[in-house]
Amino acid sequence: DVGLSLAERIRAVVAKLDIPARDRFDVSVHVTVSVGVATVHPEVIVDSGKVVAMADENLYKAKKSGRNKVVASQMRRIEPLGGDPKKTKPNF
Repeated sequence: DVGLSLAERIRAVVAKLDIPARDRFDVSVHVTVSVGVATVHPEVIVDSGKVVAMADENLYKAKKSGRNKVVASQMRRIEPLGGDPKKTKPNF
């Protein structure tokens, strides 16, 4: 997945920069990056707000799992704009 690969490269580069910082307790730490990635295949129809929400959820999962992480997921359903669950069908 291109999104996951790019996010992981960014995370690794920032970690290697070894940028010093101080946390809220005035403890010396180093700058890290946590990234939430959401991917959608071109044939999947979905409201863009749902993709952004999925990426945001993944970002919070990355932060909660220890920071300096990448969490990614992929939307795999065809969903009509408006999100009518009766019209949702699997994408095989």
